[in-house]
Amino acid sequence: MTKAMKDSGIEWIGEIPEDWSISRIKNVASLYTGNSIKDEHKDMYTDKIEAKPYIATKDIEAGSCVINYDNGLYVKHDDESFKIATKGSSLMCIEGGSAGRKKAFLEEDVAFVNKLCCLSPFNVNEKFLFQFICSKNFEDEFTRHISGLIGGVSVSALKNFNIALPSMPEQQKIADFLDEKCGHIDSVLEKTKASIEEYKQLKQSVITQAVTKGIRPNRPMKDSGIEWIGEIPEDWEICKLKYLTSLVTDGSHIAPDTSELKRKFVSVADMNEYGDIDFDSCLKITEEQYQYLKRTGCKPKCNDILISKDGTIGKTTIVKTQESFVVASSLVIIRPKNNLNSEYLRYILMSENTQRQLNLLVAGTALKRVSVNKNANLLIVNTLNMNEQQEIVTYLDDRCSEIDKLIAKKEQLIEELEIYKKSLIYEYVTGKKEVC
Repeated sequence: MTKAMKDSGIEWIGEIPEDWSISRIKNVASLYTGNSIKDEHKDMYTDKIEAKPYIATKDIEAGSCVINYDNGLYVKHDDESFKIATKGSSLMCIEGGSAGRKKAFLEEDVAFVNKLCCLSPFNVNEKFLFQFICSKNFEDEFTRHISGLIGGVSVSALKNFNIALPSMPEQQKIADFLDEKCGHIDSVLEKTKASIEEYKQLKQSVITQAVTKGIRPNRPMKDSGIEWIGEIPEDWEICKLKYLTSLVTDGSHIAPDTSELKRKFVSVADMNEYGDIDFDSCLKITEEQYQYLKRTGCKPKCNDILISKDGTIGKTTIVKTQESFVVASSLVIIRPKNNLNSEYLRYILMSENTQRQLNLLVAGTALKRVSVNKNANLLIVNTLNMNEQQEIVTYLDDRCSEIDKLIAKKEQLIEELEIYKKSLIYEYVTGKKEVC
């Protein structure tokens, strides 16, 4: 029998069953943020013996809500300077680009960063609370409350968000049902993501083959003298990146001055894996600081290549825009000489040969880095024949475009499944659908 419904009085929750109630989140859970660790201190928190994982926003996967507990940062059990989120609590990002999107249910005690908020339940089923904050309408309501320069929702505001509550036995029933249903969806998501990774590996293999062996058939080959490169075309060479470029430098090492939001300041955080730059979300700095950084070599030119050297290593893009911007120290500016096609060089930098070197050159355990000097000394397999460079670019543009289209279809499926999952959760955690 369908339950009688009533108006909840909350627009984004809508109707709820007559025997349900509306409460504030602060009445069913304790909310608090964690503690930050400065980058220069992170190497002090790498010992996992008798320690809890230290979780940052990057350790939570949006959509699947999977959390990486083995991220290399740990806080000792007896260190009372850190706030702890206990097993059965929920973590949610409340500040920055991932605010409201990244959340996770904890299977163990953790320390956590200050951009994450812990929701520690005391008068609600722990899984029901987690599922409620994963619902689509809750996320939409959270987004409507985002404010400020960085973009976020304060803990005090979040405490006053509403939650629909059935009886404790029904909360458990709904939580168990959604665990099973969402588990099936997550299984499909996991397989789809694995398929995407396979396509990405195929793409890198295609690139590596083309920029190491060429695409012209039946040509004489020679031993490169480097085991992991193998044979290369007889008329190709191996040399260091710095000898093929007129500039290899990084961006600004000074803190961005955001007191006047005039000019664009791009860091590795503003580049996606395809090399697109998000100019809308990047930091904006003063005109005075922009002019200073421009004079000191932090402004890329058209056809320069940017490659990330801090945090996420090896993401690349070619500057094709007329946007006026400067870059942070997390990015290296590479300016090819006239006899080197920029697109061709970018494919070389994307290849397994280059990415392998970058991984071997990484320094630092907490914040990974590859210095400018090490980037400049990367070994590059190269043809000086400009016509052949263009042939390879045209070939790889076509092949990579085909693979990217297949990846895009998989990513679209993931997006649709994640929307369906959130909508499904909403229907049950607000009582619009009843667990039979």
